[in-house]
Amino acid sequence: MTRPAALVTVYICTVVYCCGIIYAYEKLSHFWHYFGFYYNIKGHSVIYAFSITAAMPSVLLSKRVSTLADFSAWILYFIIFLPCALVPVMQNASIEKSLPTHLLLLISSVVFILCCRVQIINVRAPRISSRNFWIFYLALYAIFLIPVLVTFQGSLNLVSFDDVYDQRYFGASQSNVFTSYAVPILSDAMNPFLIAAGLATRRRAMVFAGAASQLLLFATFAMRSTILSPILIVGAWHLFSSKGELSGARLAGALAGVVIAFLPLMVNYDNDGLHGAVATLLYMRTLLISGVTFGVYDTFFSIYPNTFLSHMFLGRLFSDYPYGELQIGQVVGQFLAPSTGMYSVNYNAHFLATDGLAGFGRAGIIPAAAILGLVLSGLGQFLASERTRMAAAASVPFLINLANVSLFTSLLTGGGALLTLLLIMSDEMVHSAQSKTPK
Repeated sequence: MTRPAALVTVYICTVVYCCGIIYAYEKLSHFWHYFGFYYNIKGHSVIYAFSITAAMPSVLLSKRVSTLADFSAWILYFIIFLPCALVPVMQNASIEKSLPTHLLLLISSVVFILCCRVQIINVRAPRISSRNFWIFYLALYAIFLIPVLVTFQGSLNLVSFDDVYDQRYFGASQSNVFTSYAVPILSDAMNPFLIAAGLATRRRAMVFAGAASQLLLFATFAMRSTILSPILIVGAWHLFSSKGELSGARLAGALAGVVIAFLPLMVNYDNDGLHGAVATLLYMRTLLISGVTFGVYDTFFSIYPNTFLSHMFLGRLFSDYPYGELQIGQVVGQFLAPSTGMYSVNYNAHFLATDGLAGFGRAGIIPAAAILGLVLSGLGQFLASERTRMAAAASVPFLINLANVSLFTSLLTGGGALLTLLLIMSDEMVHSAQSKTPK
Protein backbone atom coordinates (compact mmCIF):
# COMPACT_ATOMS: atom_id res chain seq x y z
CA MET A 1 0.00 0.00 0.00
CA THR A 2 1.40 3.39 -1.02
CA ARG A 3 1.97 6.02 1.65
CA PRO A 4 -0.95 8.28 0.50
CA ALA A 5 -3.28 5.29 0.40
CA ALA A 6 -2.15 4.22 3.87
CA LEU A 7 -2.78 7.70 5.27
CA VAL A 8 -6.26 7.82 3.76
CA THR A 9 -7.05 4.34 5.10
CA VAL A 10 -5.89 5.26 8.60
CA TYR A 11 -7.86 8.50 8.59
CA ILE A 12 -11.09 6.88 7.34
CA CYS A 13 -10.82 4.05 9.88
CA THR A 14 -10.25 6.60 12.64
CA VAL A 15 -13.34 8.59 11.63
CA VAL A 16 -15.36 5.35 11.57
CA TYR A 17 -14.04 4.51 15.04
CA CYS A 18 -15.04 7.96 16.30
CA CYS A 19 -18.55 7.63 14.89
CA GLY A 20 -18.89 4.21 16.52
CA ILE A 21 -17.97 5.36 20.02
CA ILE A 22 -20.18 8.45 19.65
CA TYR A 23 -23.17 6.22 18.86
CA ALA A 24 -22.32 3.92 21.78
CA TYR A 25 -21.93 6.87 24.16
CA GLU A 26 -25.39 8.23 23.34
CA LYS A 27 -26.91 4.83 24.15
CA LEU A 28 -24.92 4.43 27.34
CA SER A 29 -25.93 7.89 28.56
CA HIS A 30 -29.49 6.69 29.13
CA PHE A 31 -28.28 4.17 31.73
CA TRP A 32 -25.08 5.64 33.16
CA HIS A 33 -25.90 9.31 33.50
CA TYR A 34 -25.21 9.19 37.23
CA PHE A 35 -21.69 7.93 36.45
CA GLY A 36 -20.81 10.96 34.32
CA PHE A 37 -22.21 9.82 30.97
CA TYR A 38 -24.00 13.09 30.39
CA TYR A 39 -25.45 13.73 26.94
CA ASN A 40 -26.34 17.39 26.74
CA ILE A 41 -25.34 18.40 23.23
CA LYS A 42 -28.17 19.63 21.05
CA GLY A 43 -28.36 17.99 17.64
CA HIS A 44 -26.90 14.52 17.04
CA SER A 45 -25.29 15.47 13.74
CA VAL A 46 -23.13 18.15 15.35
CA ILE A 47 -21.02 15.75 17.38
CA TYR A 48 -20.37 13.49 14.39
CA ALA A 49 -18.82 16.48 12.62
CA PHE A 50 -16.23 16.60 15.42
CA SER A 51 -14.97 13.20 14.26
CA ILE A 52 -13.46 14.91 11.23
CA THR A 53 -11.12 17.02 13.37
CA ALA A 54 -10.57 14.47 16.15
CA ALA A 55 -9.20 11.97 13.62
CA MET A 56 -6.65 14.34 12.08
CA PRO A 57 -3.70 13.49 14.40
CA SER A 58 -4.02 9.83 13.36
CA VAL A 59 -2.03 10.52 10.18
CA LEU A 60 1.03 11.24 12.36
CA LEU A 61 1.02 7.77 13.92
CA SER A 62 3.75 5.39 12.73
CA LYS A 63 2.77 3.64 9.53
CA ARG A 64 4.92 0.67 10.49
CA VAL A 65 4.77 -0.47 14.13
CA SER A 66 8.39 -1.29 14.91
CA THR A 67 8.72 -0.39 18.61
CA LEU A 68 6.68 -0.71 21.77
CA ALA A 69 6.31 3.09 21.79
CA ASP A 70 4.78 2.95 18.29
CA PHE A 71 2.22 0.39 19.43
CA SER A 72 1.51 2.28 22.66
CA ALA A 73 0.94 5.52 20.74
CA TRP A 74 -1.66 3.82 18.54
CA ILE A 75 -3.57 2.19 21.40
CA LEU A 76 -3.54 5.19 23.74
CA TYR A 77 -4.49 7.64 21.00
CA PHE A 78 -7.59 5.54 20.33
CA ILE A 79 -8.62 4.71 23.91
CA ILE A 80 -7.60 7.95 25.66
CA PHE A 81 -7.07 10.92 23.36
CA LEU A 82 -9.98 10.33 20.96
CA PRO A 83 -12.58 9.83 23.75
CA CYS A 84 -11.19 12.86 25.60
CA ALA A 85 -11.57 14.97 22.44
CA LEU A 86 -15.17 13.81 21.81
CA VAL A 87 -16.93 12.96 25.08
CA PRO A 88 -16.65 16.42 26.75
CA VAL A 89 -18.32 17.88 23.66
CA MET A 90 -21.31 15.60 24.27
CA GLN A 91 -21.30 16.34 28.00
CA ASN A 92 -21.54 20.08 27.35
CA ALA A 93 -24.64 21.77 25.92
CA SER A 94 -22.58 24.65 24.56
CA ILE A 95 -20.31 24.05 21.57
CA GLU A 96 -18.57 27.36 22.27
CA LYS A 97 -17.52 26.15 25.73
CA SER A 98 -16.38 22.70 24.61
CA LEU A 99 -14.50 23.79 21.48
CA PRO A 100 -11.38 25.09 23.33
CA THR A 101 -11.05 21.76 25.16
CA HIS A 102 -11.49 19.87 21.90
CA LEU A 103 -8.72 21.88 20.22
CA LEU A 104 -6.49 21.48 23.28
CA LEU A 105 -6.88 17.71 23.06
CA LEU A 106 -5.95 17.75 19.37
CA ILE A 107 -2.74 19.61 20.20
CA SER A 108 -2.08 17.21 23.09
CA SER A 109 -2.56 14.25 20.75
CA VAL A 110 0.03 15.63 18.35
CA VAL A 111 2.49 16.32 21.18
CA PHE A 112 1.97 12.82 22.59
CA ILE A 113 2.47 11.08 19.24
CA LEU A 114 5.63 13.06 18.46
CA CYS A 115 7.07 12.45 21.95
CA CYS A 116 6.55 8.70 21.50
CA ARG A 117 9.00 8.92 18.59
CA VAL A 118 11.75 10.67 20.54
CA GLN A 119 14.79 8.47 21.13
CA ILE A 120 15.89 9.40 24.62
CA ILE A 121 18.41 6.62 25.11
CA ASN A 122 19.78 3.71 23.14
CA VAL A 123 20.48 0.97 25.65
CA ARG A 124 20.79 -2.75 25.11
CA ALA A 125 20.35 -4.54 28.41
CA PRO A 126 22.78 -7.35 29.30
CA ARG A 127 21.51 -10.85 28.53
CA ILE A 128 20.44 -13.11 31.38
CA SER A 129 20.47 -16.87 30.99
CA SER A 130 17.14 -18.64 30.57
CA ARG A 131 17.68 -20.59 33.78
CA ASN A 132 18.40 -17.51 35.89
CA PHE A 133 15.44 -15.70 34.38
CA TRP A 134 12.97 -18.44 35.28
CA ILE A 135 14.39 -18.70 38.80
CA PHE A 136 13.77 -14.97 39.23
CA TYR A 137 10.32 -15.07 37.62
CA LEU A 138 9.00 -18.09 39.55
CA ALA A 139 10.37 -16.82 42.87
CA LEU A 140 8.74 -13.44 42.32
CA TYR A 141 5.51 -15.11 41.21
CA ALA A 142 5.41 -17.17 44.41
CA ILE A 143 6.07 -14.09 46.57
CA PHE A 144 2.97 -12.42 45.12
CA LEU A 145 0.66 -15.40 44.57
CA ILE A 146 1.02 -17.34 47.84
CA PRO A 147 -0.17 -14.46 50.08
CA VAL A 148 -3.09 -13.92 47.68
CA LEU A 149 -4.14 -17.58 47.96
CA VAL A 150 -3.80 -17.53 51.75
CA THR A 151 -5.71 -14.26 52.13
CA PHE A 152 -8.58 -15.16 49.79
CA GLN A 153 -8.78 -18.89 50.46
CA GLY A 154 -12.24 -18.58 51.95
CA SER A 155 -13.61 -15.92 49.60
CA LEU A 156 -12.61 -17.00 46.08
CA ASN A 157 -15.74 -16.95 43.96
CA LEU A 158 -16.23 -17.09 40.18
CA VAL A 159 -19.31 -14.89 40.04
CA SER A 160 -21.37 -13.89 37.05
CA PHE A 161 -20.97 -10.41 35.58
CA ASP A 162 -24.20 -9.39 37.32
CA ASP A 163 -22.66 -10.05 40.74
CA VAL A 164 -19.18 -8.56 40.29
CA TYR A 165 -19.77 -5.59 42.58
CA ASP A 166 -20.86 -7.78 45.49
CA GLN A 167 -17.74 -9.95 45.07
CA ARG A 168 -15.56 -6.87 44.62
CA TYR A 169 -16.61 -5.39 47.96
CA PHE A 170 -16.48 -8.78 49.64
CA GLY A 171 -12.96 -9.32 48.30
CA ALA A 172 -11.92 -5.85 49.42
CA SER A 173 -13.07 -6.66 52.95
CA GLN A 174 -10.80 -9.75 52.97
CA SER A 175 -7.79 -8.02 51.40
CA ASN A 176 -4.83 -6.30 53.02
CA VAL A 177 -2.27 -3.75 51.85
CA PHE A 178 0.06 -6.34 50.31
CA THR A 179 -2.59 -8.30 48.41
CA SER A 180 -4.24 -5.12 47.10
CA TYR A 181 -0.96 -4.50 45.25
CA ALA A 182 -0.15 -8.14 44.51
CA VAL A 183 -3.34 -8.84 42.57
CA PRO A 184 -2.93 -6.05 39.96
CA ILE A 185 0.78 -6.82 39.59
CA LEU A 186 -0.04 -10.45 38.84
CA SER A 187 -2.97 -9.68 36.56
CA ASP A 188 -1.44 -6.73 34.66
CA ALA A 189 2.22 -7.72 34.50
CA MET A 190 3.21 -11.28 35.40
CA ASN A 191 0.36 -13.19 33.79
CA PRO A 192 0.29 -11.07 30.60
CA PHE A 193 4.04 -11.65 30.28
CA LEU A 194 3.55 -15.40 30.72
CA ILE A 195 0.86 -15.51 28.04
CA ALA A 196 2.87 -13.41 25.58
CA ALA A 197 6.06 -15.40 26.25
CA GLY A 198 4.12 -18.61 25.63
CA LEU A 199 2.96 -17.26 22.28
CA ALA A 200 6.48 -16.12 21.37
CA THR A 201 8.07 -19.46 22.26
CA ARG A 202 5.16 -21.62 21.00
CA ARG A 203 4.61 -23.11 24.44
CA ARG A 204 0.87 -23.46 24.83
CA ALA A 205 1.17 -24.60 28.44
CA MET A 206 2.44 -21.15 29.38
CA VAL A 207 -0.49 -19.49 27.60
CA PHE A 208 -3.01 -21.71 29.37
CA ALA A 209 -1.27 -21.27 32.73
CA GLY A 210 -1.40 -17.49 32.40
CA ALA A 211 -5.06 -17.54 31.37
CA ALA A 212 -5.96 -19.92 34.20
CA SER A 213 -4.21 -17.68 36.70
CA GLN A 214 -6.20 -14.72 35.38
CA LEU A 215 -9.38 -16.69 36.05
CA LEU A 216 -8.17 -17.36 39.58
CA LEU A 217 -7.46 -13.67 40.14
CA PHE A 218 -10.92 -12.79 38.83
CA ALA A 219 -12.26 -14.82 41.76
CA THR A 220 -10.67 -12.33 44.19
CA PHE A 221 -11.87 -8.85 43.22
CA ALA A 222 -14.04 -9.82 40.21
CA MET A 223 -12.31 -7.34 37.89
CA ARG A 224 -13.84 -8.07 34.49
CA SER A 225 -10.78 -6.80 32.64
CA THR A 226 -8.84 -9.71 34.16
CA ILE A 227 -10.90 -12.20 32.18
CA LEU A 228 -10.85 -10.08 29.04
CA SER A 229 -7.07 -9.57 29.00
CA PRO A 230 -6.01 -13.04 27.70
CA ILE A 231 -8.28 -12.55 24.69
CA LEU A 232 -6.82 -9.11 24.01
CA ILE A 233 -3.24 -10.34 24.42
CA VAL A 234 -3.77 -13.18 21.94
CA GLY A 235 -5.60 -10.81 19.60
CA ALA A 236 -2.77 -8.28 19.68
CA TRP A 237 -0.25 -11.04 19.01
CA HIS A 238 -2.11 -12.18 15.90
CA LEU A 239 -2.37 -8.65 14.52
CA PHE A 240 1.33 -8.93 13.71
CA SER A 241 2.54 -11.03 10.81
CA SER A 242 4.62 -14.16 11.41
CA LYS A 243 7.68 -11.97 10.76
CA GLY A 244 6.65 -9.62 13.57
CA GLU A 245 5.45 -6.82 11.28
CA LEU A 246 2.34 -4.69 11.72
CA SER A 247 1.16 -1.84 9.51
CA GLY A 248 -0.66 1.14 10.93
CA ALA A 249 -3.45 0.70 8.38
CA ARG A 250 -4.08 -2.84 9.60
CA LEU A 251 -4.10 -1.75 13.23
CA ALA A 252 -6.48 1.13 12.50
CA GLY A 253 -8.75 -1.22 10.60
CA ALA A 254 -8.74 -3.71 13.48
CA LEU A 255 -9.64 -1.05 16.05
CA ALA A 256 -12.42 0.36 13.88
CA GLY A 257 -13.60 -3.17 13.12
CA VAL A 258 -13.96 -4.08 16.79
CA VAL A 259 -16.04 -0.97 17.48
CA ILE A 260 -18.33 -1.53 14.49
CA ALA A 261 -18.64 -5.31 14.91
CA PHE A 262 -20.13 -4.98 18.42
CA LEU A 263 -22.36 -1.98 17.75
CA PRO A 264 -25.45 -4.21 17.22
CA LEU A 265 -25.25 -4.90 20.97
CA MET A 266 -25.90 -1.20 21.54
CA VAL A 267 -29.09 -0.94 19.44
CA ASN A 268 -31.27 -2.21 22.29
CA TYR A 269 -28.74 -1.81 25.10
CA ASP A 270 -30.15 -2.48 28.56
CA ASN A 271 -27.11 -3.64 30.60
CA ASP A 272 -28.79 -6.98 31.37
CA GLY A 273 -27.62 -10.44 30.41
CA LEU A 274 -24.44 -11.49 28.70
CA HIS A 275 -24.82 -9.18 25.70
CA GLY A 276 -25.29 -6.19 28.00
CA ALA A 277 -22.25 -7.17 30.07
CA VAL A 278 -20.09 -7.49 26.95
CA ALA A 279 -21.27 -4.12 25.60
CA THR A 280 -20.68 -2.44 28.97
CA LEU A 281 -17.21 -3.92 29.33
CA LEU A 282 -16.15 -2.96 25.81
CA TYR A 283 -17.71 0.45 25.28
CA MET A 284 -18.19 1.84 28.78
CA ARG A 285 -15.30 0.36 30.75
CA THR A 286 -12.68 0.25 28.00
CA LEU A 287 -13.30 2.61 25.07
CA LEU A 288 -15.21 5.52 26.61
CA ILE A 289 -14.40 5.73 30.30
CA SER A 290 -11.28 7.85 29.76
CA GLY A 291 -13.29 10.55 27.96
CA VAL A 292 -16.03 10.49 30.59
CA THR A 293 -13.64 10.88 33.52
CA PHE A 294 -11.75 13.61 31.66
CA GLY A 295 -14.95 15.61 31.21
CA VAL A 296 -15.95 15.20 34.86
CA TYR A 297 -12.48 16.20 36.09
CA ASP A 298 -12.52 19.20 33.74
CA THR A 299 -15.80 20.35 35.26
CA PHE A 300 -14.71 19.72 38.85
CA PHE A 301 -11.36 21.50 38.61
CA SER A 302 -12.84 24.46 36.81
CA ILE A 303 -14.71 25.10 40.09
CA TYR A 304 -12.45 23.76 42.85
CA PRO A 305 -8.72 24.21 43.62
CA ASN A 306 -6.01 22.40 41.70
CA THR A 307 -3.62 20.21 43.63
CA PHE A 308 -0.34 21.27 41.95
CA LEU A 309 0.59 17.58 42.22
CA SER A 310 0.16 17.55 46.00
CA HIS A 311 -2.09 14.49 45.51
CA MET A 312 1.22 12.62 45.05
CA PHE A 313 3.68 12.08 47.88
CA LEU A 314 6.51 14.01 46.23
CA GLY A 315 4.19 16.87 45.33
CA ARG A 316 3.31 17.42 48.97
CA LEU A 317 6.89 18.44 49.61
CA PHE A 318 6.23 21.58 47.58
CA SER A 319 2.53 22.39 48.08
CA ASP A 320 -0.34 21.67 50.46
CA TYR A 321 -3.02 19.18 49.47
CA PRO A 322 -6.41 20.97 49.59
CA TYR A 323 -8.73 17.97 50.13
CA GLY A 324 -7.82 16.58 53.53
CA GLU A 325 -7.76 12.80 53.89
CA LEU A 326 -9.70 12.05 50.71
CA GLN A 327 -7.89 10.90 47.58
CA ILE A 328 -8.52 12.68 44.29
CA GLY A 329 -10.78 9.89 43.05
CA GLN A 330 -12.83 10.04 46.24
CA VAL A 331 -13.15 13.83 46.06
CA VAL A 332 -14.41 13.76 42.47
CA GLY A 333 -16.61 10.74 43.27
CA GLN A 334 -18.33 12.63 46.07
CA PHE A 335 -18.87 15.55 43.69
CA LEU A 336 -20.36 13.25 41.07
CA ALA A 337 -22.47 11.00 43.31
CA PRO A 338 -22.53 12.11 46.99
CA SER A 339 -22.70 9.12 49.31
CA THR A 340 -21.65 8.06 52.78
CA GLY A 341 -22.29 4.34 52.30
CA MET A 342 -19.97 1.48 51.35
CA TYR A 343 -20.79 1.95 47.66
CA SER A 344 -19.40 5.48 47.42
CA VAL A 345 -17.64 6.16 44.11
CA ASN A 346 -13.85 6.29 43.94
CA TYR A 347 -13.63 8.07 40.60
CA ASN A 348 -10.10 7.26 39.48
CA ALA A 349 -8.92 8.67 36.17
CA HIS A 350 -6.01 8.54 33.76
CA PHE A 351 -2.85 10.64 33.64
CA LEU A 352 -4.28 13.53 31.61
CA ALA A 353 -7.07 13.99 34.15
CA THR A 354 -5.36 13.07 37.43
CA ASP A 355 -2.01 14.78 36.91
CA GLY A 356 -2.93 17.19 34.12
CA LEU A 357 -6.34 18.64 35.01
CA ALA A 358 -6.21 17.95 38.75
CA GLY A 359 -2.66 19.22 39.03
CA PHE A 360 -2.75 22.39 36.94
CA GLY A 361 -6.11 22.62 35.19
CA ARG A 362 -6.16 22.77 31.41
CA ALA A 363 -2.64 24.18 31.43
CA GLY A 364 -1.43 20.78 32.61
CA ILE A 365 -2.88 18.74 29.74
CA ILE A 366 -0.15 19.26 27.14
CA PRO A 367 2.75 18.71 29.61
CA ALA A 368 1.01 15.56 30.87
CA ALA A 369 0.67 14.27 27.29
CA ALA A 370 4.34 15.01 26.61
CA ILE A 371 5.50 13.20 29.77
CA LEU A 372 3.36 10.19 28.92
CA GLY A 373 4.87 9.98 25.44
CA LEU A 374 8.46 10.44 26.64
CA VAL A 375 8.10 7.79 29.36
CA LEU A 376 6.69 5.26 26.91
CA SER A 377 9.44 6.06 24.42
CA GLY A 378 12.08 5.68 27.13
CA LEU A 379 10.73 2.30 28.25
CA GLY A 380 10.70 1.05 24.68
CA GLN A 381 14.37 1.91 24.17
CA PHE A 382 15.38 -0.93 26.48
CA LEU A 383 13.61 -3.56 24.36
CA ALA A 384 15.07 -5.23 21.29
CA SER A 385 13.09 -4.44 18.14
CA GLU A 386 12.67 -8.16 17.37
CA ARG A 387 10.71 -8.45 20.63
CA THR A 388 8.18 -5.76 19.69
CA ARG A 389 5.46 -8.30 18.90
CA MET A 390 5.78 -10.01 22.26
CA ALA A 391 6.13 -6.71 24.15
CA ALA A 392 3.08 -5.23 22.42
CA ALA A 393 0.92 -8.25 23.27
CA ALA A 394 2.06 -8.35 26.90
CA SER A 395 1.56 -4.60 27.37
CA VAL A 396 -2.13 -4.52 26.38
CA PRO A 397 -3.46 -4.76 29.99
CA PHE A 398 -0.97 -2.08 31.11
CA LEU A 399 -2.06 0.25 28.31
CA ILE A 400 -5.75 -0.29 29.07
CA ASN A 401 -4.99 0.34 32.73
CA LEU A 402 -3.55 3.73 31.73
CA ALA A 403 -7.05 4.73 30.63
CA ASN A 404 -8.25 4.35 34.22
CA VAL A 405 -5.41 5.41 36.52
CA SER A 406 -2.44 7.75 36.42
CA LEU A 407 0.83 6.91 34.70
CA PHE A 408 2.86 6.56 37.88
CA THR A 409 0.23 4.33 39.50
CA SER A 410 0.21 2.13 36.39
CA LEU A 411 3.99 1.91 36.37
CA LEU A 412 4.50 1.18 40.05
CA THR A 413 1.45 -0.53 41.54
CA GLY A 414 -0.07 -1.58 38.23
CA GLY A 415 3.01 -3.51 37.18
CA GLY A 416 4.10 -1.46 34.17
CA ALA A 417 7.69 -1.08 35.38
CA LEU A 418 7.88 -4.75 36.39
CA LEU A 419 6.50 -5.86 33.02
CA THR A 420 9.20 -3.82 31.25
CA LEU A 421 11.86 -5.41 33.47
CA LEU A 422 10.57 -8.91 32.66
CA LEU A 423 10.59 -8.15 28.94
CA ILE A 424 14.18 -6.88 29.17
CA MET A 425 15.40 -9.84 31.23
CA SER A 426 13.68 -12.46 29.06
CA ASP A 427 15.48 -11.65 25.82
CA GLU A 428 17.93 -14.57 26.07
CA MET A 429 15.19 -16.93 27.28
CA VAL A 430 12.95 -16.16 24.30
CA HIS A 431 15.85 -16.29 21.84
CA SER A 432 16.97 -19.67 23.18
CA ALA A 433 13.44 -21.12 23.15
CA GLN A 434 12.74 -19.91 19.61
CA SER A 435 15.98 -21.38 18.29
CA LYS A 436 15.04 -24.80 19.69
CA THR A 437 11.43 -24.73 18.47
CA PRO A 438 10.69 -26.00 14.93
CA LYS A 439 9.22 -23.34 12.65
